[in-house]
Amino acid sequence: FPLDLSFLNMPGCFAYTDMLFNAGVTLDAAGGGSFPLAVPLNAVGFQFFSQYACLDPGVNPFGFTTSNYGRTYTGN
Repeated sequence: FPLDLSFLNMPGCFAYTDMLFNAGVTLDAAGGGSFPLAVPLNAVGFQFFSQYACLDPGVNPFGFTTSNYGRTYTGN
């Protein structure tokens, strides 16, 4: 990673994480969305990465664009 997604007709888009876990997020009228994630109290030092693919018709032939990645740490 990063994987250039030009081969999917998504020039300028990259995959920064694997697709081990996928979930959909629906946006509200203001464009905001959330994804609740339960994290155990004893998950100190746990980290995970996230990335979004957004439906974006007309920007490229595939119709999606990707976000940058986010890294989350739990605990101190």
